[in-house]
Amino acid sequence: EGYAYQSDGVLVKLADMNSNTAVQVVKCTHPDGLTADTACPYCGKKCGHGNMDPTTGLCPDCGYQKAASLTVDGTTTFFNTFRDAAIEANGKTGALLTLLKDEVMQDTSSLTFGGGKITIDWNGHTLSGQPTNWNTVIALYGAELTLRDSSGNNAGVIYNQNADAIWVRGGGSLTIESGTYASRVFIPVGTAKISGGIFKNDPSSTYDYAIDTGDSRCLAELMAPGYTLALDPEGRELYDVYANKKTPEHTTVYVVPHASHIFDASGKCACGAAAPVQVVAGTDSSYFGDFEQAVNKAVTLSGSTVRLLKDVTYSGDSGIYINSGTFTIDWNGHTLSGSFWGNLLTITDTANVTLKDGSNTNTGGARQTGKGAAVRIAVGSEGIVNIKGGTYSPNVTRAER
Repeated sequence: EGYAYQSDGVLVKLADMNSNTAVQVVKCTHPDGLTADTACPYCGKKCGHGNMDPTTGLCPDCGYQKAASLTVDGTTTFFNTFRDAAIEANGKTGALLTLLKDEVMQDTSSLTFGGGKITIDWNGHTLSGQPTNWNTVIALYGAELTLRDSSGNNAGVIYNQNADAIWVRGGGSLTIESGTYASRVFIPVGTAKISGGIFKNDPSSTYDYAIDTGDSRCLAELMAPGYTLALDPEGRELYDVYANKKTPEHTTVYVVPHASHIFDASGKCACGAAAPVQVVAGTDSSYFGDFEQAVNKAVTLSGSTVRLLKDVTYSGDSGIYINSGTFTIDWNGHTLSGSFWGNLLTITDTANVTLKDGSNTNTGGARQTGKGAAVRIAVGSEGIVNIKGGTYSPNVTRAER
């Protein structure tokens, strides 16, 4: 008892063997489970698991390891298969589903999540699709699903060579914080927030791309703020997530931190992001991701122009102050917007600023949706504000100096 026959790395039952079956004797892992009344079909051992570890799901008496645990409202239940645990977790809110050992799915249907708020921890283990089946491992239809790997090194894996590791089929939200996924994560619908992980796709994979949006959107829309994709784990070679809707063919990509953009001479970051603000001084141009930083640069360049290249949202809570410098702000058909208690743009002291909309449509300008003015003018006797165009909401106010 406790030992079984193994052929080609898989445990085999005596009834399934013949005289030509090459086997070796190994310690049995009891893949079909065993109880006090039902013997393991591979080794004949019985065990009631009375001393099972309440944290790991491991029975020290027989060595049997439960496949998964489900924790809901502080109560943890162990399951013989990950599928059984996933079925129980579906629809529950605040559920934590943990993989406790490597498992190959035995059924032909996908693990379906249609509702609830569920977190799956791969816990350093691998969940594999059946090599002979073509079903997706996880199909998301409407749940809020978060995937992570608490091992700390992305050792937890979904591997499915023949079909998708994950397919967001009917909406819902998918958050991936860590783990490794192969051969494809398919997100044509729903929302996604990817902040970690490794996504693999080698030439043997049925599908060509590790992450694919089905041409529904650019990859940048799947990334959590402050993260992007790279072709190396260190993030030296970033991938253009703004121009592409899928990762390179049969290529592994890595999620890497990318807190701020570095724009080249053309105003583009290596991740593909285009700069929203340009500062022009003579024949020289510099690019910025932050409007206030661009303004601070223009203050030092007399006669320069700050030009919006796309709509910009000011994320601060105290407004932008300009108290010196001689330059122009060209809205260029775009809008600077903010929503906080205070004035969005305050021009004071000796500042000499011209506001215009170079698109000649007056569609560009400043909009404050919080409590305050779009522009407040409070220059002294040496300051000038010249408004030549643009739209300002809710108003422009002037303080006498």
